[in-house]
Amino acid sequence: MKRTTAIFALIFAAAMLLAGCRAKQVYTVYSKGVTYTVDKAEQTITDGKDIYKYECDPSDGGGYTVKFIYPDGNAYTVVSHELQEAFDPGCGYVDPLELDDVFVDRK
Repeated sequence: MKRTTAIFALIFAAAMLLAGCRAKQVYTVYSKGVTYTVDKAEQTITDGKDIYKYECDPSDGGGYTVKFIYPDGNAYTVVSHELQEAFDPGCGYVDPLELDDVFVDRK
């Protein structure tokens, strides 16, 4: 009987651990008056209006490279919080450096 209880407790603990991991796949970040939703599983950030995809490549030196793909298909690369391409702030989308701030605030 003790063995059955121990096995059940182990399975229950593993299920709770997995449920906790899944809960942290989607979370919100509040930045500059906007609430962003980050979905780590889908690799997206949304501001409630537009969905931005991201691809992250951590570097060995502790920095990172992240590429944000915008709804219009344009992509902007940020390397350790430095934008690599010119961005038109009048385009109606969130600045890539703002998305980077949200990305860096990830859990």
